[in-house]
Amino acid sequence: MPPERRLAAHSGHLPRTDAMRASERQKGDFHALVQLQPTEQDAFDALPAAERSGRMYGGHFLALALAAAGRTVPPGRPPHSLHGYFLRAGDVNLPLRIEVERIRDGR
Repeated sequence: MPPERRLAAHSGHLPRTDAMRASERQKGDFHALVQLQPTEQDAFDALPAAERSGRMYGGHFLALALAAAGRTVPPGRPPHSLHGYFLRAGDVNLPLRIEVERIRDGR
């Protein structure tokens, strides 16, 4: 059984790095959309893609969360499932902090 991870993500006023500027992101480039900046162990910053509605697209958020979880496990042990709930709309004008909590490693 793969390691279990709990993700906590929130939007807030985080400093933007040059690599994360929203103007550098292209919607057609999936790899750019799931770009994560490691900030500390098991924590990553990311920028949501611009949406006309001003709200973050939930599928994009889930892709970022899954990418963050995948960076916390050894090679050859990729995440294989994801479950989530959308409690509030995300603001595309604020960067994201994604924190992965290691609940269990191993079998």
